[in-house]
Amino acid sequence: MKQTEIVVIPDDWDLKRLGDICVDMIGGGTPSTSNESYWNGNIPWMTSAHILRRFVRSGQKSITKGGLQNSATHLVEKDNLLVATRVGIGKVAINKIEVTISQDLTGLIIDKSKAFNEYVYWQLTYNQRKIKSFAQGSTIKGVLRTDLAKLEIPLPSIIEQQSISEVLSTVDDRLDIVERESQRVERLKVGLMKELFDGKKWKVVNLSEVVEIFDNKRCPLSSMGRSKLKGQYPYCGANGIVDYINKFAYDGEYLLIAEDGGDYGKFGDSSYIMRGKFWVNNHAHVLKAIEEKTTTKFLFYILNFMDLTTYIVGSTRTKLSQKKLQQIQIPLPNLNEQQHIIEILKVVDKKVSLQQSKKSKLENIKKSLMNDLLTGKKRVTVTQ
Repeated sequence: MKQTEIVVIPDDWDLKRLGDICVDMIGGGTPSTSNESYWNGNIPWMTSAHILRRFVRSGQKSITKGGLQNSATHLVEKDNLLVATRVGIGKVAINKIEVTISQDLTGLIIDKSKAFNEYVYWQLTYNQRKIKSFAQGSTIKGVLRTDLAKLEIPLPSIIEQQSISEVLSTVDDRLDIVERESQRVERLKVGLMKELFDGKKWKVVNLSEVVEIFDNKRCPLSSMGRSKLKGQYPYCGANGIVDYINKFAYDGEYLLIAEDGGDYGKFGDSSYIMRGKFWVNNHAHVLKAIEEKTTTKFLFYILNFMDLTTYIVGSTRTKLSQKKLQQIQIPLPNLNEQQHIIEILKVVDKKVSLQQSKKSKLENIKKSLMNDLLTGKKRVTVTQ
């Protein structure tokens, strides 16, 4: 291994600036949207919002030859790199088509004799935080091409670059499959909830009729205060566990619903269940189901299914006040039907949880491999 000014890399690797392995670094622009003749042509055009995965295979919109010639946009030949240098700084993709780009993007034309484009993709992804640190400006931040060109990239031989890319891309492809399956299961759950809850002729009650509210035991603790109370009990906020401390105020099964900062729309995640010993700050209401009328799990499902935005008060700082919380109208079937609904949705929840677990494991594997392979801490076997 050899020590460079910034990192330690293997003896047979080089450290090159990004600008030194690029034939060109291309800026972008947007044709005038008031000139209809510039749009809906046959030349793909995109912004950084269109970078969602490793490859870009289509344009976001299309422009005409006139739009290309009369604006700051440029055409980036396929199999090069697109880096977000203005909005979404640090996002990167390989374009599998010729595409024109907006001012949000910089096109990197890689010198194929010096670097393999997918390897450079992985290096830029790994260095996303560093790219963000180059950003300048007050209102809209951006990264200058001259600064981006200074980013230092560890470079093994081309064949090792290809081998490293193959390993990382294999894991990334698997992760993509898992993410798509997760989305499919989530859509299945949404469909099931619509079928189970929509259009039912159940009695409607105020939430206050089926729960007890225990907000009086909540107590916010500053981050400094929590640092002195580190322990095993969850410290909960509006959207979940924030920290762990050595004290608890609640013991049992409760439903927590965001007082502020929650996703209150239909199919949102405004509520969650806590069991055991825990502490709650003043950003979540604490509810306990009245067992003769309902269950915590049913309330969790129905509240996250419902659109609660009509109960939100305030203009600048919006919140779900305790008064409005109590007024939420809940469709309430009998206990047997509630349990039937719970059992159906629990099956889907297990599938969701399984996909989330697979995704988390693959993300950890990917992160570990990137840290090892892109720095030379571990080497891949290279077959000539």
